Amino acid sequence: MQFPLQPAAAKTIHRSQGDILNILVVDLTSHCKIDHIHYVALSRVTTIQGLQILHLQENKISINSAVKKEMERLRKNPPATSLFFLNEIPNKCKILFLNANSLHKHIEDVRSDYSLTSADLMCFCETRFLLINDLFVCFLYRPPKTPIKSLLTNLKNLEIKYFTGKEVIIMGDFNVNWSQQNIEKQQLQQYFDSISFRQLITTPTTDDNTCIDLIFTNLHTKSFQSGTLEVFFSPHKPVWIAI
Repeated sequence: MQFPLQPAAAKTIHRSQGDILNILVVDLTSHCKIDHIHYVALSRVTTIQGLQILHLQENKISINSAVKKEMERLRKNPPATSLFFLNEIPNKCKILFLNANSLHKHIEDVRSDYSLTSADLMCFCETRFLLINDLFVCFLYRPPKTPIKSLLTNLKNLEIKYFTGKEVIIMGDFNVNWSQQNIEKQQLQQYFDSISFRQLITTPTTDDNTCIDLIFTNLHTKSFQSGTLEVFFSPHKPVWIAI
């Protein structure tokens, strides 16, 4: 008589850092205290039901003194929250663009996100045009391999056909890193400077710390805001403007 056997694999707790497992047997046998080793070991599994612990050894649980000191500092001087939600802005027309990966897989996530859905106009990586009185809104996506010259040509065609006498907002994924000095940025900035447009987004818009999702506008009013939001299902951040 014996328990049924199943294929399994073993590794050290240090080597398991970053793993996400459904079923885990963790053996915490140790002759010495190792800072945070219990946290690493017990946080690899997705549910408590999938975790079995051997030799917990509570007297070996240890926390680094620098971590304790930092936690005390944060409790005395708690940082201001860095998260912002679009629904916190009342009584303004809010327009949002997001380059979303696999949107068809995450459409329910979008529908249940009260920050995203508080926008009056949303675009997900498709070119769309909306004309409201004298306000012209353009959503743009430039594939990484498309030459900057082609982008500028299309922008000039839009300028001739639609921009005259209107307040314009152009927002989207330009694939031009605005946080660095480069030839593509120089060419794009020269064009928009020539038609008196400014670029509003200055913080990173991707997980790679690049600023490639941009908003250009010639709005003269001072009563507008702009920025980025956080989503978990895309490496891009939504960019938004509230007028």
